[in-house]
Amino acid sequence: MSLDYDKIQFENSYGSYASNYNLIDSFGKKKSKISVPLYAGFILVILTIISFSSSKDEYDINNKKKEKTNFKKFLSIISWILLIATIYSFSYYGYLYFVLYLPQYNMWFKNLPNEAKEALKFLEESKAKLELPTIDYLTYHNIIR
Repeated sequence: MSLDYDKIQFENSYGSYASNYNLIDSFGKKKSKISVPLYAGFILVILTIISFSSSKDEYDINNKKKEKTNFKKFLSIISWILLIATIYSFSYYGYLYFVLYLPQYNMWFKNLPNEAKEALKFLEESKAKLELPTIDYLTYHNIIR
């Protein structure tokens, strides 16, 4: 049978076990709303690096520090705010994942019947078999040399 059919069967049979948990989907995976602070953190890292590099001090020919323009001062302040927001974003993701999601996942998994755990393991193994072939496979079949 196809993996999609098996997933639908699992969801129909055991999906209700996740209904009591707001951060877990019917397969025990974290819902996408948990990852928002993580993605925001990566964007903030990039913006922080850009703003810090744009606000760095400039030197003249005699290696004397030039006075910062108002715009550079503004960028420097924004850089520090972005750095604080980045740290907060990653910290909040850590809180969501370790303090809220993992305990819910553990409770969900503990409450699943054994046949559901076996079905979940089968789904994960089936998905792994469908992933991209390894370099050895490609070399063996003369796809790459």
